[in-house]
Amino acid sequence: TSPSQMFMNATQVMFVTFPELAAKYGAKQAAAELNRAAKQYFQSGFDLLSADKGKDGKQKAVLRTSVDPADSALLQALTRIKENGPLDITQAHDVSGVADGSAGQLSPYWGKTMKVLSLAMHKSEVFNRQITAAAAIRMEMGKMAAEGKKLLDADGKLTAEAEARLVGIGQDTITSTQFNYAQYAKPPVMQGPVGKVVMQYKMYQLAMLSLLSRNIKSAELGKLLTGK
Repeated sequence: TSPSQMFMNATQVMFVTFPELAAKYGAKQAAAELNRAAKQYFQSGFDLLSADKGKDGKQKAVLRTSVDPADSALLQALTRIKENGPLDITQAHDVSGVADGSAGQLSPYWGKTMKVLSLAMHKSEVFNRQITAAAAIRMEMGKMAAEGKKLLDADGKLTAEAEARLVGIGQDTITSTQFNYAQYAKPPVMQGPVGKVVMQYKMYQLAMLSLLSRNIKSAELGKLLTGK
């Protein structure tokens, strides 16, 4: 929850998400879409899905006021991802005991205190997750357009194929680069009473090591397949 931690957390998109998206879609496009998503995040009052209204009575969220069908598709995909959980269950929740429900075992006052203390850290992670998902979804929409795939039906809703594909790529990119801190995603050794205490702050390190090992494995497999 310290300023240094939040600063370091803010670099995760640059150093972890960007390389993965660049490998899939190209560095130039990945950088452009991440910058676009970040800009829209700040224009929307620090939440791409905000339902708040400004003093003029208009919606703050850029995606809610846009008439661009692509923005409508993105909004629907992000909303579904939020409903599924990956946009909101963060490392801050893990540390404060919200992700596994253990905060409910604390006194009401201490539980509220933990939520308040972790709020800034949580919001910085939600920023990472929202722009990560938004950038990945936009680039996947570009691929679908190039393939001649429809995004929206006659009622302006995501087609079943588009929803499955866009929500899938958004969630997969969040999980692979921002990680999953839900209780079910933890290894058994971290779920018991002793493991929770001893390895309370180790989920991030474990997830990062797992990411690095997958990347090394993919790189070595690529060498074998290409003969380089």
